[in-house]
Amino acid sequence: MKKYLLLLVAATVILGAFVHIAKQHFFNVGIGNFLTLGLVYFFVLTLAGHYVLTKSKEGRPQSFINAFMGFGAVKMFLTLTVIAVYVYAFRGGFLIVKNTIIFTAIYFIYTVFESVYLLTHNKTT
Repeated sequence: MKKYLLLLVAATVILGAFVHIAKQHFFNVGIGNFLTLGLVYFFVLTLAGHYVLTKSKEGRPQSFINAFMGFGAVKMFLTLTVIAVYVYAFRGGFLIVKNTIIFTAIYFIYTVFESVYLLTHNKTT
């Protein structure tokens, strides 16, 4: 768990640097706190998912598969809900589209990070 936490913190710091650079240099209009809060959201969600999957691995193999698929569905549903609420609350403007695209990209990055870690560290012989 310690190694995963360190890797997750490193990935979050790298993505945070990307968001900061995007705020400062690439966009004429400030991005706001949505993406910064998004990084915290994905950090907590990914850490909780890792905990759930680690605990389910101790039982039957079917329980790990069920937990993995179930958590993936919950994570996707929550993320789509956050995006829908954000778009509905702050209607209009190209800034909303930029934030939504970057937020979705961050979702995919965290999902790939989690999947790669699980594939490389949870192999059974």
